[in-house]
Amino acid sequence: MAGVFKDYVKNKFARPGPLKGVRVLEVCTLLFGPSGPSFLAEMGADVIKIELPPAGDVTRSLNPFGWFYKEQSPMFMHINPNKYYMALDLHIDMGQQIFKELAAKADIIEFNLRPGVTRRWNIGYEQVREVNPGIIYIEKNGFGQWGLYAEQDRPSNDGAAQALSGYAWMSSFPGRPPLAHGGGGGSRGPSPPP
Repeated sequence: MAGVFKDYVKNKFARPGPLKGVRVLEVCTLLFGPSGPSFLAEMGADVIKIELPPAGDVTRSLNPFGWFYKEQSPMFMHINPNKYYMALDLHIDMGQQIFKELAAKADIIEFNLRPGVTRRWNIGYEQVREVNPGIIYIEKNGFGQWGLYAEQDRPSNDGAAQALSGYAWMSSFPGRPPLAHGGGGGSRGPSPPP
């Protein structure tokens, strides 16, 4: 029986993941965006997280606890495991060209930017398809790619989703303002009435 666990810690990650050999480009921020590529990375895909300089992903500095580990917030580290990181300015021609060179060798590209941003940056589906016809191209955002809010170029986040869906109102107390629901079962905002 002792032989079963011999060198277990050293070898427990030795098996290749089911997505070994799959290359993913990610241009995502906050929590909703990076979560999908993170799952792919945990299954063995090579995920290259592209961050816009100078700040990069917002969660690098978003920290409700006020402490950092190796100059990164725990939130950033939690939602971005097993990735390669690259700063690339997609606002300029050179950055767009480098992105297309990476896209030509990628299997999946995932964005969570506002509607129309990728087209303005010349890295929309049509432009990427020219260099990689077989690409799986994902653009996810809170309000979708079409419709009134997309046309108004509205960004989305947790607070906006809770407010617009009515969830903040439903989780409030009578006579009190809407209450945003926090993760992990807790609440942010005013305390319940006595």
